[in-house]
Amino acid sequence: MTEPKRGIVLGGGWAGMLAAHVLARHLESVTVVERDVLPDGPRHRKGSPQARHVHVLWSSGARIVDELLPGTIDRLLGAGARRVGFHEDLVTLTSHGWQHRFPPRQYAIMCTRPFLDWIVRDQILAAGRISVRSRAEILDLAGDGKRVAGVRVRDMDTGALETLEADLVVDASGRGSRLRHWLSSLELPPVEEDIVDAGIAYATRVFRAPPGATAGFPAVNVAADHRVREPGRFGVVYPQEDGTWMVTLSCTRGAGLPTHDDDFLPYAQTLRHPLVADLSHPRRAR
Repeated sequence: MTEPKRGIVLGGGWAGMLAAHVLARHLESVTVVERDVLPDGPRHRKGSPQARHVHVLWSSGARIVDELLPGTIDRLLGAGARRVGFHEDLVTLTSHGWQHRFPPRQYAIMCTRPFLDWIVRDQILAAGRISVRSRAEILDLAGDGKRVAGVRVRDMDTGALETLEADLVVDASGRGSRLRHWLSSLELPPVEEDIVDAGIAYATRVFRAPPGATAGFPAVNVAADHRVREPGRFGVVYPQEDGTWMVTLSCTRGAGLPTHDDDFLPYAQTLRHPLVADLSHPRRAR
């Protein structure tokens, strides 16, 4: 086999961009194929709907990213993200009471998902070693049962069909991946699949933090009591990069998660403690 020269990454999200960054160290060309037009700033996009809920970058992942892209954590913090030490900077109500706060051994970077994606994507694409094919729908894999030779795509604006050749294809298209279908079309057996359905749903609103509470205010968790035989209800208040708090309410099946703004605060008031509801003052909603 000849030395691989061309790589394609399917999906331009967090995983796809980092995968492309690593591949660019070893290949002559790397192309990211993405359905969306990737924004040139920390903005939401259609292909990442889960980004509207709370996200954190745990310390182990942060160290990996900082090794791949030196200085990333400093850039995040310098642009307003919060470093929250566990459990010194965290107020948590567990099923057994309030968690003791002690000097941290690990931490999390708290910021919005679009902000996190953009900081990483901006650095990776600035090097000029990776091209992005936007507004391209992946139809199937090119090749046969012995070798994948690229991908067939459809331009979502013109409808034109094209085969993009590659020596290596990485699928980072996320939960919408059609890998099982693609492999089937090459007459390959399906990959083994494990499904863990936790039955958890989320509802999120963003609030403007009050004066004086944008820097040192702790993150807040109010957890369900697993000993109670009823659907669980959870709530968190996490600081974000732009002087806001992201409040995410969640539940297991049967707890009736709110689907309208008017129901958000009443649901928060049903949690085991009123702290999340008290912090989610409607006058601060953004």
